[in-house]
Amino acid sequence: MRTAVAGDGEDPIEAMAEKLYLTRTAHGYREMLEAAAKENLSHRLFLKRLLSNELAWRHERLVERLIRKARFPFIKTIDAFDWSHPTAIPQAMVLHASRPSGR
Repeated sequence: MRTAVAGDGEDPIEAMAEKLYLTRTAHGYREMLEAAAKENLSHRLFLKRLLSNELAWRHERLVERLIRKARFPFIKTIDAFDWSHPTAIPQAMVLHASRPSGR
């Protein structure tokens, strides 16, 4: 039994990913597939990268949505922080703590 998910000439993987709401995967898997082939990645590692990419994109979108919903008057980042004011706080320690884990 076959399920029709792609029309004539349509990429079936892209169509299936879109049907599963894997938006980032649907539109970026070809480039990742080419990179995986060049790096000779295992299927498992390729799938891990593909899904990690989708999850990271969804997280970014979630943060953007939450910031918009919060209706902040302006957005401040650590780059714009005035380090001359809190002299008791070591800049290196704050910057280290603000980095995402694993980097």
